[in-house]
Amino acid sequence: MEIQKELRKFNVQIAVLIFTLVIYLLLQNPIIGIIIALEIFAFVGLEVKEGVKHHGVKHEIVDTVIALVLALLIWYGSAFLLHTPSPLSAVVSCSMLPNLQRGDFVIVQGSEPNVYEVSFSQSQFNDFFNGDVLVISEKFDFNKTVKGSMYSYCTFNINSDPACKSFVSDPYAFKETRGPMEFYYGSCQIKINGANLSQPCVERISFDKKNYLTNFSNDVVVYQPSKGDLFALTGDIVHRAFFKITSPNGVYYLIRGDNNPVLDIQIYDYTNQLGNHPVPAQQVKGKVLARVPLLGYFKLFISGFFTEPQQCKTQLSFVHV
Repeated sequence: MEIQKELRKFNVQIAVLIFTLVIYLLLQNPIIGIIIALEIFAFVGLEVKEGVKHHGVKHEIVDTVIALVLALLIWYGSAFLLHTPSPLSAVVSCSMLPNLQRGDFVIVQGSEPNVYEVSFSQSQFNDFFNGDVLVISEKFDFNKTVKGSMYSYCTFNINSDPACKSFVSDPYAFKETRGPMEFYYGSCQIKINGANLSQPCVERISFDKKNYLTNFSNDVVVYQPSKGDLFALTGDIVHRAFFKITSPNGVYYLIRGDNNPVLDIQIYDYTNQLGNHPVPAQQVKGKVLARVPLLGYFKLFISGFFTEPQQCKTQLSFVHV
């Protein structure tokens, strides 16, 4: 009973949650993430139980309604002030290392992101959005249409297509063409469990005879993937905007994670036959204004994201422009 009395104190509840979160960060055990989610629900249930015991069911219902109304006022008030329907979000993966960490809580502002800007004609739009990717390497006599990118193709076919071993050893010899854009590979350094290795990664994109290099000064945005896309399985995505494409069919964005070797549209899961489309402007909820470390973990655990992705053990190193 004494323990239950102590657990009713707000400061004790916060201390318990922080202590358990520290244990999770040290051990990276998903079971501890589940325990944290259960703690949150248990503390809420305890508060409701005590409220009913001391003030009655009717009073507790009124208090709960008031709390919900206040939460909605804060949410919609923030949405109004920040000009976005989703003013708060949490980073689920490690695709934005080292600039954003998994578990970061981010504040989102609904304003135009700073990106490269290009315009497509109708024919260019049609060629780009049909999704066909032509990969050419004169050095290795390779000419093939693939899904997503050569990187995704070789992730799936590394042991079955000899060209993939050539791609890994000499990515500079390969070029992708998707509609009016050409994607050129280079070699990035990747740190895996302390070891430094090299990996193919997109170094630049060419459009209308102009080269656009990987740029980490562009704004980070939060967007909702299109229904049926590979990334739609994880909800909202927090990645860096790369291109804004203006076309007769509307405005679209090409987006990339800082810790990903290719753009989002180049990632294709050959096992499940799922890829990602360019992001319509109306699905971009805004750009990241600020972040609060670790606080987002509580949202992740409540949402069921208990396991740390394998990517959290790796980090790419690009030449920043």
